[in-house]
Amino acid sequence: MFQSKVDAMLSANNLVSNRARTIEDAKTFVKNSNPRIVILDLCQSKVDPLAFIEHLRSNEISDPGPILCYSSHIETELMEKARSLGATRVAANSLMSSRGAELISECLRAASNEPSR
Repeated sequence: MFQSKVDAMLSANNLVSNRARTIEDAKTFVKNSNPRIVILDLCQSKVDPLAFIEHLRSNEISDPGPILCYSSHIETELMEKARSLGATRVAANSLMSSRGAELISECLRAASNEPSR
């Protein structure tokens, strides 16, 4: 159910989603596609989101762009860890539900105003 909301938010920003089933699929997609934004469900068990953030912020990826993460509001340690690893923005599910399209726009605007990494 929540994934369909994220898809609608992406559509509102003229973007489409690609759901990776494994961390290797996610790495390959980012390497080959250079997405404008990466959105991660921090409670996703198939793709270790924290390891993926570390990978995106490593030197292997020249410019991963903004990383927007979301999680249950009670997962405070997980959310803080995502921030410390380099997530651009971390939001509770409720905020993502109510303002997700706006958060995506903000991340994209911020990324377009940053100097190249």
